[in-house]
Amino acid sequence: MTAVARTAHDAFLEAIVAAPGDDTPRLVYADWLEEHGEGERAEFIRVQIVLSSPEGVRVKCGRTKSRPECSDPECRWCFYRRRERSLLCHNFAKWNPLPPDPHGDVWDVTLRRLKATASWG
Repeated sequence: MTAVARTAHDAFLEAIVAAPGDDTPRLVYADWLEEHGEGERAEFIRVQIVLSSPEGVRVKCGRTKSRPECSDPECRWCFYRRRERSLLCHNFAKWNPLPPDPHGDVWDVTLRRLKATASWG
């Protein structure tokens, strides 16, 4: 059996999967991505952390089921939500170039829904 070279990305993803409720590995990964020229992906991860945080930008605004964004230009939640969608729209193919594998592992660019059973290598 030959050993598969483990990349820095693999190590970060393994740390994220190992601690699904902890944002620290995601933030460390975002810092690393930014230092290695992937600033938009780093920003995407940070934006998602803010959006998912109970103490983040969640405030009452004009969002409804039929209108997912309010009309208030000062609404921080809607600002981050628009930024998240913009970053994902412009970078999805680059960040998630592989189709789902036959074993059902999810290669999710959001890093929020990675299966705990995912393996790399």
